Formats: sequence, C-alpha cells, structure tokens
Amino acid sequence: MSEIDKDICMSPPTKALERRKHVRGFLSETREKEQMTRKQFYKTKAWLQCRDGYIKSVRGLCERCLKDGKVVTGYIVHHKVYLNEENINDPTVTLNWDNLEYLCFDCHNKEHFKEKIVPRYRVNDDGTVEII
Repeated sequence: MSEIDKDICMSPPTKALERRKHVRGFLSETREKEQMTRKQFYKTKAWLQCRDGYIKSVRGLCERCLKDGKVVTGYIVHHKVYLNEENINDPTVTLNWDNLEYLCFDCHNKEHFKEKIVPRYRVNDDGTVEII
C-alpha cells in the first residue's frame, strides 16, 4: 500500500471527510474549466445529428418566412433560448427541437441584429431620399 493509500485509509473520519470535500471542490472546478464553449458544441456529433434531423423535419425551409407565406430555403438552425455558459451543457436546451428554429440568412440576422441594423439610404433622381 502506498503512502497516499495508507494516509487515506488510516485517517480519522473527519480527516477523510475533509479530503472528500477537497476532492469534490477540485472536481467541481475541473468541470467548470472543462465546460464546453459554444464553438466546441457546434462541432459535436450530437449537435450535427440533431441539426441535420431538424432541417429534414422542416423540409429545409425557413420557418418564419413560411409563416408569412413565403418559400425560402433555410440557412441556419437557431436556438430560441440563446446558448450561454450556464446552459451549453444542458441537452434540454441545446438539443431540444422545441428550442430550435430553421431560419434563412435574413431572418437570422433580423433576430440577432435587430437593434444594430443601420438603415441605408438612396437619393432618387428627383432628389428625394429613400430608405433601402
């Protein structure tokens, strides 16, 4: 038996309890450090399979455009509840079809940049200004 094993096995119960708390704390910190980033998540096999299955289920069409009566090919699977550090490892958020929506490029940009879109203008031949 190694010195470490003897120390753990022959420790009084309180010392063993302290060691367990220390190990739990260390594991908790390690899990936090190992927490997946969004970039890593989008490369996982689970996400790729989920995404592909979802796209097939909506026949590859933008869901928002379809609601407006337009038929537009989708571009990206969007998470209705945005992914963040707190929910990135929660499959009920990341892989749940109820939290997904297939959007075209324009709809996706409207969703994420609705407040950042700067209107563009054009001056017509008659000198009037028009938003484009």
